[in-house]
Amino acid sequence: MEAARSGSIRKAAEVLGLSQPSLSRSLTLLEREVGTPLLRRSVRGVSVTPAGKTLLSKARLIEHEMAAIQDSFKQDHGTLSGEVSIGVSPLFAIQYLPRFIPDFLARHPRVQPKICDGLYPSIWERLREGAIDAYFGPIPVPVNSRPADLAFETLLLGQITITVRKGHPLMRARTISDLTSAQWVVAGHEDGPGRIVNQLFREHRLDPPVPTVSCESFLAMMSLIANSDMVGMVPDSMLDASAYDLMRVPVVESMPQPRQGVTMLKHAALHPAASVFIRQLKAWIRQQVPARG
Repeated sequence: MEAARSGSIRKAAEVLGLSQPSLSRSLTLLEREVGTPLLRRSVRGVSVTPAGKTLLSKARLIEHEMAAIQDSFKQDHGTLSGEVSIGVSPLFAIQYLPRFIPDFLARHPRVQPKICDGLYPSIWERLREGAIDAYFGPIPVPVNSRPADLAFETLLLGQITITVRKGHPLMRARTISDLTSAQWVVAGHEDGPGRIVNQLFREHRLDPPVPTVSCESFLAMMSLIANSDMVGMVPDSMLDASAYDLMRVPVVESMPQPRQGVTMLKHAALHPAASVFIRQLKAWIRQQVPARG
């Protein structure tokens, strides 16, 4: 892990307090044990092979779970403390976290939430490595497209809308067939949230458009929509909170309602602060959904 972090066996040995020959022997023995090269060595240092990346991901998870076990014994007389790492999609970042976290911290001031944004499937690797404890965001459909090592729990159905800039030539389009030749921008990979555009068109027996741009960031996507003739599908909550002058396109067809919820690594060893944070956030979100109608 340290060799991968530093990109150098010499630097890794210094950090670990070992001699370089000793660390090199250990790495050679490890490669012999797993039966394949884990590092590529060159004059510029070392890089991780594909097999090394697989082992590195598992090693990071083990390191994270070891820390979780240690944290579970450090709780001070029932006082919850420690770091909680949560990944979120824009919907949860805008609609739920700003209202939940202040109340949670008022009850548990020694817990330290760390929030990162992202979209599946790219963020799943952070779950597998233990870099985040849970991901609140879209859940893939159909069920057979969900990885077997991850657990998915639906919390609500999302509300999305077709969006353009004010003054766009298609801002008064009435059907999605009027948008087949538009320049589409999608959020996330086509195997992830980006498939929602394909789903919409196929449900109405139309050929899905080829996206002009694919974004891993909803902010980048909304900026493109606001400053070009591109068309995209945006969560209603983001549209309402946006500083951009964006318009809903009033098509007559009903929009897909993507499943939104929490994704976690199966059988993950969560430390107490993470377990309580995730459980209470799920319960709080469920309480909010009926209130939104």
